[in-house]
Amino acid sequence: MPGVPWYGAVLLALLVTAIGLMIGGNDFSDGVPAALWVCFLAGCGLAVLVVRRHAVFTTMVQPPLVLAVVVLVGGRMFAGLDSVFAGVNVVKTFPLMCVGTGLAILLGLLRMVAEPTRPRRSA
Repeated sequence: MPGVPWYGAVLLALLVTAIGLMIGGNDFSDGVPAALWVCFLAGCGLAVLVVRRHAVFTTMVQPPLVLAVVVLVGGRMFAGLDSVFAGVNVVKTFPLMCVGTGLAILLGLLRMVAEPTRPRRSA
C-alpha cells in the first residue's frame, strides 16, 4: 500500500507545525506569527496528501488537535507559560484552526473522489 501510515502523517503535521512555532516564536500578543500559519497549513496539507488512502479521514480531523498540542506544549516548554496563558494562545489560534481544518477537509474530499476505494478481491 503506497503512502505513509496514519501515525506518520500525524507526526509529520506535528513536526512541521512545531518548526513553525519555533521560527515564529511563542509571543502571540501581535497575533499568530506568519511562520506558524505557513508551517501549520503546509504540514496539514502534506499530511493529507501523503497518507495512505484508508487513513485520509484521520488527517482531515487532526488540524485542531495538532495545533492545540503544539501551542500548549510549546508554550510550556519554550516560553514557560502557565497552562492558563498557554490556553489563551490556543484560543488566539482559532482562525488558523478553521483555515487548516477547511484545507484538510477540502484536500481529503478531493483525494477521496480522485482515488476511490477498490473492492477487495476474493482469493
